[in-house]
Amino acid sequence: MNFYPKKILIIQTAFIGDAILATSVAEELHHTFPDAQIFMLVKKGNESLF
Repeated sequence: MNFYPKKILIIQTAFIGDAILATSVAEELHHTFPDAQIFMLVKKGNESLF
């Protein structure tokens, strides 16, 4: 059985540097699941990064 999520939520509520590092996770998830929607929940003030 193959698993292909439709939506993925990455929760990153740490500091700005950690949020920047999380972008590599998002890129890998996008590469692995190209049809999935990827959302990031970030700390207030870091939303401008995405």
